[in-house]
Amino acid sequence: MTKLRLPEAPRIMTDRLILRDHRATDFEASVHMWSDKDVVRYIGGVPSAPTDVWSRLLRYAGMWMVCLRKSGPCFERGSALIWS
Repeated sequence: MTKLRLPEAPRIMTDRLILRDHRATDFEASVHMWSDKDVVRYIGGVPSAPTDVWSRLLRYAGMWMVCLRKSGPCFERGSALIWS
């Protein structure tokens, strides 16, 4: 089985943040976030199916995800949507 390799954004690290590329391993957390009614009610109102989340993750290729360096939570495309 061939592993999927998404294009990578350059990794940037500061004292507080890590800006990194989105990864295929982010899929489960993304599904959890985008299927949560409380999350999506402010950004379209409709929870996403896993296939839609996968398409979204593929579109994020080359974009940064912002992670707090000390504690580890990540912010989806710099927004207020967080997972750890």
